[in-house]
Amino acid sequence: MRIVSYTRTTSCFPGEEIPANVITAQNERIRKYVEKRGWKIAGKYSDRKKDQNENTSFERLLQDGVQRKFDAVIVDSIFRAGKDLWSAREVLLQTFHFAGIWFIVVEDDFISVGKSNEEAEAYFNQKYSVMRKENIRYRVNQRNRNGILSWNDVKYGYRLTEDYQLAVDEDTAPVVKRMFELCAGGMTPKEIAALFTKEEIPIPLVSRGMNVKIDHLYQWNRLKVRRLLDKTVYIGHWSKVVQGEVMNFTNEPIVEEDVFQKVQDYLASIATHAKPPRQKHPYTGLVCDKDFGFCLRLRKTRSGVLYFAFAAVPPHYEGNTQLLLSDLETQLRSAMSREKEKAERIAVRIREEGIEKKREILSQMQDAFKNSAKMLAERQKSRMETYRSYSSGKISELDMKKEEERYQNTVSSLENIFQEYFTKRERIETAINENNPWLQLFLTWDPAQILDRETLLKYISRITLDHMQIATIEFTHTEWYMELPDDWRK
Repeated sequence: MRIVSYTRTTSCFPGEEIPANVITAQNERIRKYVEKRGWKIAGKYSDRKKDQNENTSFERLLQDGVQRKFDAVIVDSIFRAGKDLWSAREVLLQTFHFAGIWFIVVEDDFISVGKSNEEAEAYFNQKYSVMRKENIRYRVNQRNRNGILSWNDVKYGYRLTEDYQLAVDEDTAPVVKRMFELCAGGMTPKEIAALFTKEEIPIPLVSRGMNVKIDHLYQWNRLKVRRLLDKTVYIGHWSKVVQGEVMNFTNEPIVEEDVFQKVQDYLASIATHAKPPRQKHPYTGLVCDKDFGFCLRLRKTRSGVLYFAFAAVPPHYEGNTQLLLSDLETQLRSAMSREKEKAERIAVRIREEGIEKKREILSQMQDAFKNSAKMLAERQKSRMETYRSYSSGKISELDMKKEEERYQNTVSSLENIFQEYFTKRERIETAINENNPWLQLFLTWDPAQILDRETLLKYISRITLDHMQIATIEFTHTEWYMELPDDWRK
């Protein structure tokens, strides 16, 4: 398969800047993507000028594609495939893909090989949607940078003026001021919420005039009050993050700074007296019974010994009803140490045999892939001959449609084969590698580690008991262990 690459300096994605090494970076990502799949680049096209309308190389790519000088084109991003997304769609989809020339997008890991016209078109429709949303967001952000606010920036106690600035709202500002005065006087957010509910003061959502159904117009709660008491907008300044940039805004204050600070000090003081959340036991959600599920409880004897037991012994149950935590942890540590020994043994085999073993497996897979690709290429050739015959008037439109239907049937039958090949290849590349997630995890296991909740969740997915004996231990990332060659796991 003859593959060519296309890169360009400018992007049609809203607000995207041009890095200094933009072409080099694209070529490098393309190179890694191609090498990972065992392909080769037969030629390169690149529009390097910092001009959004520059399209010289892209037009040459189009002409060479029409002349069938390559079988596929690869780009780093669909937003850098021509001067705009419409150009990319016209060339890659409506010209190349419809004529049997594939396109590949590294950024989205999208390969049109085996994709129907409808699937390839769906990809472009999804990218159009992304760009439309980003266009809206970009325009809003630009307005914010220029100090122009939007309806979403309006805070309770303020209204939006005709020049899109915050101004004090005569109806709701007194409520805000009173709220701060009550809290500064020692009333908690919960008590303030109860008072406002009793006095039937409309909640903030009502003041926004939004076209939504509000079931309880006066139902204040602690969180509503607390959120308002935290806002610095009421002392004349606030900020928000716009595309990673912190933007600061100023407005007319409603509350004096000393009152605001007194409220913050009071809220901090009552927070220190809050009841701490109940800590989960390290084994919560990890230990279950084979037949009865998560019906086990960790209990403590009067002497302080921890053990697992049924919340209620199931009817007609016979056998042990308890398992000491110390016994479970002894068996668990032993199993984890055995897993570490396996990981150390596998690490040696990867270092000594990994490259050759990977090549052997991928070679077997590639033979099957080549046969499928050859079958698709033959069908494409027949399709192109039919299209040329139709263009020259030798056959009817009906005959051309019949050939297109045969081609689509072939594509559908081979699509799963192609997808399975690429998925399996990627998993083999990861599995027979020192970066195998299972391998990395258990090489770090230290038998002296404390079995706290963080450690257990890191290494264990599930511990299943059968009559209060460990039946199975499901380790994290076991699926990557199962991807290793069978003879390595024996």
